[in-house]
Amino acid sequence: MQIGIDIGTHTARAAYLDPQGQPQLVQIDEGQTALPAFARQTMHGLVVGQEAARALVGNAETTVVGCTRLMGRAGEIPAQLLARLPYAVRDIGGEAACNLLFAEVRASEAYGQIARALADQAATALGE
Repeated sequence: MQIGIDIGTHTARAAYLDPQGQPQLVQIDEGQTALPAFARQTMHGLVVGQEAARALVGNAETTVVGCTRLMGRAGEIPAQLLARLPYAVRDIGGEAACNLLFAEVRASEAYGQIARALADQAATALGE
């Protein structure tokens, strides 16, 4: 089965075509169809989705929000965006890397983890 993935600045969704060819959103958790598009660096690694969203208040300096805004623009990120972020961002070989206290996380790594979480949820929900 093929799925489509949409990762925005705050939410991420996955969809598939049902047997009649109609698009259907994948049920993530507890009937929800959207996964928070946040990635949080902990001492034990990167976590995404609801766990990252729950920890956002009080832990903003360890949570990437809006990784899509940082991808592919490392040297061109607007100063007003950088000023609003609670962590430093630097350019590593053309990629934006966020300093999240415990580690530096590239925006593309956060994006990849969110995409993996959606794919895993889709596989669980659809049984394939």
